Amino acid sequence: MKKSLITLLLLPLSFSVYADAIDSLITANCDSKIPVNVIRKLILHESKSVFNNKVQPWPWVLNVNGNPHYFNTQQKAIKAALVFVGNKSNVVDIGFGQVNWKYHKHRFDGDVRKTLDPRVNLSVVCEILSEALVDKRVLNWVDMVAYYHRTVLDKRAYRYAEKVFSG
Repeated sequence: MKKSLITLLLLPLSFSVYADAIDSLITANCDSKIPVNVIRKLILHESKSVFNNKVQPWPWVLNVNGNPHYFNTQQKAIKAALVFVGNKSNVVDIGFGQVNWKYHKHRFDGDVRKTLDPRVNLSVVCEILSEALVDKRVLNWVDMVAYYHRTVLDKRAYRYAEKVFSG
């Protein structure tokens, strides 16, 4: 029986149960052409937190102008995101995939609340990764992750991919 991430986050959990929930969310919301472990590494890099001394991705994190803000509930994260976006903060990255609001708000129909729905955020992460699959410059998973960060595939994009895969 699969439990939703929301249900699991409200319970005291072992790390393996949380990890299984993340993998189930990835499988349910992402293109099967992209390996689960690639998506897991990317979201772990983007929204890293610690639970029971284990590093894990966290769905309710905002990074505003380079400063991370972690929230223990979706509602608190949404409230803060609405403030930051309303204040027109320069850089607001949101959720599991730290999806940049300025460049990707159209993927959420302009609704900041959707960015903090773990399923929707993962779907957008995977949508961006899937777009890389049709780019002739993308030949492997490293290229795909570099593309996720910067579609120009420059040195900065590849440094990012290196960090994702080395983590």
